[in-house]
Amino acid sequence: LHGVQAGVYRTPAHHLHTGPGLRNVSLQVSFDPKTLDLVALVPDGQGEAIAQFELPHLCDIRPHEDAYVEAWLRRWVDGEAGDEVMTLEASCLQQLKALSDERPEVCPLLRHLLGRFEAAIAQWLVQWPCAEPPREGLQELSAGAGARPSAEETE
Repeated sequence: LHGVQAGVYRTPAHHLHTGPGLRNVSLQVSFDPKTLDLVALVPDGQGEAIAQFELPHLCDIRPHEDAYVEAWLRRWVDGEAGDEVMTLEASCLQQLKALSDERPEVCPLLRHLLGRFEAAIAQWLVQWPCAEPPREGLQELSAGAGARPSAEETE
């Protein structure tokens, strides 16, 4: 068993070098107009540790059956992203969660961040009508708006 030596658990080295921890990590979800997807940037320390130590062991069979997941894996496992900051994408969230749930021992950081990302997306969607950028022809809504117009009124 990895990390266990003579009956004593030792934290794997890559968990020690990931920064201040994940308890206070809040992922900021935003809409990426280039990919037409909801995304969140992974903090540098965690992203580097995930890419170096966890992702190579996440998926044994490549290419992955889901095109979005395969594209994400190519960026972060195969190094196509270069020096970019790792991003999580909503289009492959469920498949990545399924992969990380199959082998949680190889990707605890990724699994935790995917859970945080899912919660952040839910929070973003709750606030979405107030967060949508203004567009011509639509009524503006403020965060403190009481009654919201119905779909019929908006049209």
